[in-house]
Amino acid sequence: MIEHPIKRIVVLSGLLVICGVVLLASFSMVEGVNEGDQPKFIAHRGASYEAPENTLASFKLAWAQHVDGIEVDVYLTKDGQLACVHDQTMMRTAGVDMRVEDLTLAELKGMDVGSFKDTVYRGQAVPTLGEVLKTVPEGKEIYIDVKGDEKSPEVVPVIAEAVKQSGLQDDQVKLVVFNPEATPVAKQVMPGVKVFVAIEQNQDEVTDNWTPSADEVIDVLRAYGADGVDISVSPAIDKAYVQKVKDAGYSFHVWTINSPHVAKKYAAMGVDSITTDRAAFLRDRLNGEEKYKTDEAVELIEP
Repeated sequence: MIEHPIKRIVVLSGLLVICGVVLLASFSMVEGVNEGDQPKFIAHRGASYEAPENTLASFKLAWAQHVDGIEVDVYLTKDGQLACVHDQTMMRTAGVDMRVEDLTLAELKGMDVGSFKDTVYRGQAVPTLGEVLKTVPEGKEIYIDVKGDEKSPEVVPVIAEAVKQSGLQDDQVKLVVFNPEATPVAKQVMPGVKVFVAIEQNQDEVTDNWTPSADEVIDVLRAYGADGVDISVSPAIDKAYVQKVKDAGYSFHVWTINSPHVAKKYAAMGVDSITTDRAAFLRDRLNGEEKYKTDEAVELIEP
């Protein structure tokens, strides 16, 4: 029997429609990540892709974008105050080539740390940790990165007092330390707060091997009684690496990722949080949304 040409066209059209639906569904599965499977997205120094890092403007913008948490860097000043600054000196953000630890809080407060990003932020000052803690909404988290590695065991008790005065719940606060020797001090003065050891992956110039290995990370966490690792991204980290650390009883956090493609890769590995300059952007891209939500009514750039 000879098949009618119109019937053949209809059948082929139907098959093309079915294939198109299947491909579209597959594409959607790749593009989006179920919200329940997502890691937490932590705003690195606030919404620092758009606003000057470690300023109240940056933290306010992050909260207005409904991020899971913020990350803030903390130094102890010359007069024993907790200043939110990342670099050892104020050169990059304020044009002043002086060490944070050699300056008083009043001297830091007198510097403009907003204009380096954009003139609209002129007048933004270095906030104290206490000022930043006051911005944290109920149910949100703050990751406090303790700077001044050698002195960090001395800084932790001062941080503990600021957290106590803030009234935040212990589970809202995470402490990140590059010096693991600060961990037991933190466990003594802040027993309910999770402590993550920050570790940077390094590649050997001769062997090309990346260190530390998952086993070496576990050894450090176990030796100092930490709750997890906060590690820089590298080609050495894969799902097996992450799972090995988590199977040993530790949480796994990574920094700093700004690409949706890379964020999806690490989300699939099962990391617990991703620190990023673009927290809302990554969260919504992994949800398949086109534009992230911001509370426009919030006053973001007033000092």
